Amino acid sequence: MLPLPDGPFAGALPVAAFLPAPSTGLPRRAAGIAAGFASPPRWRLPYRRGVSGAPAPPLLPGLGAPGGAAPPVVVTASASGLGGGSDGDGPRRSVFTEPPPAEAAGASAMEASRALEAWLVDNGVYLSDKSSWGRAPHPLAIANETTDDGEPSGRGLIAIKGVVQGEPLFKLPLSVLLTKAVALKTFGTAMPDDTDDFIAIATLLIRERSLGDASFYAPYLGVLPADEELMPLFRWSAEEMAPLAGSPTLAAAASLRRKVASEFADADQPEGLFGRSRSVFDPAVYTEAAWEWAFAVLFSRLVLLRSSGTLALVPYADLLNHNPYCGAYIDSFKENFTGTGYVCVFTDRPYGKMEQVYTTYGQKTNAELLLLYGFVVDRNPYDAVDVSVAVDEADPMYARKMKFLEDAGQEAGSSVAFPLFADRYPMELIEYLRFCVATEEEMDSGADWGDFVSERNEVAVARALLGACTAALSGYVRTLEEDDAMVRDRGLYAMLSLKQRAALRQVRGEKRILKRTIANTQKEMQTPRMLFKSLNS
Repeated sequence: MLPLPDGPFAGALPVAAFLPAPSTGLPRRAAGIAAGFASPPRWRLPYRRGVSGAPAPPLLPGLGAPGGAAPPVVVTASASGLGGGSDGDGPRRSVFTEPPPAEAAGASAMEASRALEAWLVDNGVYLSDKSSWGRAPHPLAIANETTDDGEPSGRGLIAIKGVVQGEPLFKLPLSVLLTKAVALKTFGTAMPDDTDDFIAIATLLIRERSLGDASFYAPYLGVLPADEELMPLFRWSAEEMAPLAGSPTLAAAASLRRKVASEFADADQPEGLFGRSRSVFDPAVYTEAAWEWAFAVLFSRLVLLRSSGTLALVPYADLLNHNPYCGAYIDSFKENFTGTGYVCVFTDRPYGKMEQVYTTYGQKTNAELLLLYGFVVDRNPYDAVDVSVAVDEADPMYARKMKFLEDAGQEAGSSVAFPLFADRYPMELIEYLRFCVATEEEMDSGADWGDFVSERNEVAVARALLGACTAALSGYVRTLEEDDAMVRDRGLYAMLSLKQRAALRQVRGEKRILKRTIANTQKEMQTPRMLFKSLNS
């Protein structure tokens, strides 16, 4: 749910900008721009460079790389009836209605949820709806089906009583977690200590699934989404991706898919993790299909326990769905007197009875959510469109500017991506554009790119930004107006598949941000001297 660490997936650009990251400001951009300006630069946010080895797009007329957004619809959650509780410390019944015999799938989901609860109780998790000495009733129940923005979102956790702000939702012992440490202990000498966390946990996940009911984690594996229910964008077929034509999410998905396949090929070669120990890693079990499934699970469910720096799959806690307005994180803590570790979530706001309880997967754009989870969020405050910029090779000052950037630590010929938000764009983008469009006279003057350079320079920056946004919009097969018409036609919209609706909402949001940026920039161009003045305040 939270971040990918440095490792085999850290350099998978343009994926790096879409991988999970806990950030307290703007969404993370991999590979920062190094300092080195004559006057101290203000390029402090970690924006990312373009794809290594790929030709950099020219600044003029500009290339835009949209990132994603969605139309405003209230986030809601629903669940069917509340089941009764059991006595003592036994597991409660989850939030679901007893299904008719014909609804085998619903019955199976209900049984899986109850098995998970029983397993958690057996391993020391307090889930009783009864209070005991020093313990309040457990406030949550599993909902087998929830919806967000009218779309199905799988299992979730529902408050079965009022929950106050700051209340601990549960305490999970570290013994139920799947971590790299568990993988190293399980595989012994067959897995080197320096194995990447993702690879170690993915390998452990494949093993445990192959054991079936014999696995200690079988009840947890039983509530994970079925293979066909895992819908991150990088697993979509070419036909399913067709509605995303023009969106940079397609390149991100292809890059991530290649990276996952590449990591499997490395592990499966004779000197790789699997190839070195075929007696431990049976080729019939550790297949590429199983590998992809495991990474789809990890990308959508792995949690960074920030207090300890541990990456883990956390049963039960990972049933919490994402809300971009939520500030509650899953983290690990220690008992004051015993020092015993546990995982907990403290609520960031009160919840009423039967409300769905949320956590946050981080400040992610809809492009990140679609790539890794398979959904987008309406009214996402962190949504953004990326615009990639670079010095134009036709610029007479190209060689000098390239030398300047190389001296500053930027890879030669690479582009830099900056996020455009619905209501703003970062000052770092404007600073970089001022440098890119600077004349020889402006370069010789030792200008501070964080301040107004000249009216000519400011207008050139605005035109470059307009060109980038216009070029991005021209890459889509439909206009924003046509997308809006499809959404307004409720009958047509309802006929679309879940993936088609997600794709429509994704590209529609990208176009909205690009159009707003164009409109705002055109308005501000009426007073070039004050064009980007507000960004400096």
